[in-house]
Amino acid sequence: SWSLVHGPQQLPTVRKSTTEMRTKLDNTSCINNACIVMVTTASLISDDERCRLQQNMQKIVELNQLPEIEPGLSNENVEVAKAIWHNASTGQQTVVITSSFSCVECKASFRDNSFTGNHPVSVTVYMRSTAPLPMKFNKIHLLFNIPDYNQSSVEKLSLVPGETCAVSFEFLVLPQHIGIDLEILGVELCTGVGGYCAMELHWSSRDALISSMMESPWQQLEIKPSASVYPCESNIEVSLDHSPPMIIDEWYSVRVVIKNTEPQAISVVMVTFGLDNNQDNELIETAAVATVPGNQGDQVEWEPSLELQISDMEPGQIDGADLLVRCTQAASRQFVLKINYEITIGDKDQPIRCVYEKDQVITLNSVQPFAVSRKITNMK
Repeated sequence: SWSLVHGPQQLPTVRKSTTEMRTKLDNTSCINNACIVMVTTASLISDDERCRLQQNMQKIVELNQLPEIEPGLSNENVEVAKAIWHNASTGQQTVVITSSFSCVECKASFRDNSFTGNHPVSVTVYMRSTAPLPMKFNKIHLLFNIPDYNQSSVEKLSLVPGETCAVSFEFLVLPQHIGIDLEILGVELCTGVGGYCAMELHWSSRDALISSMMESPWQQLEIKPSASVYPCESNIEVSLDHSPPMIIDEWYSVRVVIKNTEPQAISVVMVTFGLDNNQDNELIETAAVATVPGNQGDQVEWEPSLELQISDMEPGQIDGADLLVRCTQAASRQFVLKINYEITIGDKDQPIRCVYEKDQVITLNSVQPFAVSRKITNMK
């Protein structure tokens, strides 16, 4: 038998049959998981035994070596154990950290609670070891609710007992994910020799990421496991050009005027115009909007709201869209005007599209075509 097997279970040093030895060695993931717990400061075993357990675990996963031989074994059993360890320790093992009693603790946090589309999202992973000896890792994975942003960092990490190690990641959000919250789902630390007994420590839940048995200042690390992504702050000028009064049952012309005051060209310029849903249903049902027909005789399609795209705009350029509004009842209604566009930043090899948005609420009054008043006086 081997100390990596005996140590976590505190088994006496006795000879084991080949069948029993194979049973214990075939589940090396459980053995490694037990060692992860037993080498912590919360373990009741001696410091010397903790060091020996960690050294044997590191021999297997870091140095591609067999663990230390327990005294009193025959040469035959030693050779059998070597063969079993060689077969049992091949491949990747994942140790899921579900307990706070792990020799490695991990916290992952966004730098801020929210970001805009033109600024990098920043995440920091904090790690700390309670093992008696330094622990080495060669890769770290950061997992999100949107797999497009899963991050990997290939670097040599050495966790010194009692010291906090921090690794930061930065990335920009894709345009289609603007307005969606990002959440950290997990962190993986990888160690070991590829093809032999590589091992992953995996923190899969939010509780595992933020829980800790350590004293401050580790406990005082502020954790932000999720963040919101908002559109970039827009600098364009938008106005609505129209001439009251708006007569009921008639087409009322409205022109959306856009001036590009951004320092760069804007593209994919989308204009959304329609009734505000935060008003009485009767006001919504008795009004509609449409685009101006391109040709005389074209049918006008009335909708509660519409979306159309206009041409790309250079800095300082003025453009717009011609729209129609029709109401069947006299009333004051609110309409929402929203302009979305993109600006490309970065170099030609790695261009990054940033999404911008500007919206405003506009009030339009519809009235009767004319009003008649009558006054009768006494002629006597």
